[in-house]
Parts: sequence; structure tokens; C-alpha cells
Amino acid sequence: MRSTRTALSGDDAATRPIAGSGIATTLALCFAVALLEGMDLQSVGVAAPRMAREFGLTVSQMGLAFSAGTFGLLPGAMVGGRLADRIGRKRVLILCAAIFGILSIATALVSSFDMLVLVRVLTGIDAAAEAARDGLSSPF
Repeated sequence: MRSTRTALSGDDAATRPIAGSGIATTLALCFAVALLEGMDLQSVGVAAPRMAREFGLTVSQMGLAFSAGTFGLLPGAMVGGRLADRIGRKRVLILCAAIFGILSIATALVSSFDMLVLVRVLTGIDAAAEAARDGLSSPF
């Protein structure tokens, strides 16, 4: 037996089957984004010894490099949530996933400490995908 959605409005989405509507694909994309974001946040810790040698970083600079991604989370969530309300959560999720991929590659290609911090902050701001994902997986 296939379930159907119930909605207050009488639109076509109210009677369309759940299984055929792409929800599984959307949830798989949300899971992949969350997994990759977690891996990205943890990768800085794994790369720390080599980063310290490569860039000649002090302990305080290492703290800044570790925290840079977190600094961008608040503005990213604020902007991402508003943008998701305006253009749609799925569009924002896909856009942020693409930007996240680009920034992850850019993190590996940086050549200075300042550029590393900038790219990590931008990666944190791109956590707006979190806001979009939460909206997609929410029943409201």
C-alpha cells in the first residue's frame, strides 16, 4: 500500500504518492551533505601537524585555523535560512553543496595561512546548507 500526502490545500501535491516524489533522493543528498561537512570539519584536525610544518604556524595560529570554519556558521545559517525561504530550500541545498565542493578543493590548494583562514571561514558560511537541509527534512 502506497502512502499519499495530506495537505490543507487542494493542489496536486496533496495526492501525489510519496515514493515517487523524489523524497528519497532529497534525503540521500541531505545525508551526503551532512557527512561531507562533518568530514571537512574533522579533516583540519587530521592535517594539523603537516599544516603547522608547511606554514610554520604557532599554537595561536593553529587555533585560528581550527576555529575559522566555526566562525562562519552563524552568518551562514542566517543568510542560508533567509535565502531558502525566498528561492526554495532544495535550490539552496544544491547551490551550497556545489559551493562546498569548490571550497573543499580550494582548502587543499591554499598557499598561505591567510588564504587558509579565509577559505575555512567561507566554508563555514557555506554551512547554510545546514539550514536548507533542516528545512527539507522537517515535516512543516
